[in-house]
Amino acid sequence: MKRNLVCLAMSRQYMEAHWEAVCGHANVVEQRGEEEPDIEALIQDNEENLRQCRERGLEYILIEENYQVDYQI
Repeated sequence: MKRNLVCLAMSRQYMEAHWEAVCGHANVVEQRGEEEPDIEALIQDNEENLRQCRERGLEYILIEENYQVDYQI
């Protein structure tokens, strides 16, 4: 079975500008156990994940302005 992996990453500017929306979806993929995530820690995690995608040649979508992804798997 072939599996496709596409990583989603957000720019620092996007996360800062849309922090309330980001927090609203903080536990969608993983249960972080925090009431409100720490903005700087989440930004650093996101930047590290993006770096890893680039380093490993993984496909990713960088969200910089609008979060509207039209991607077919």
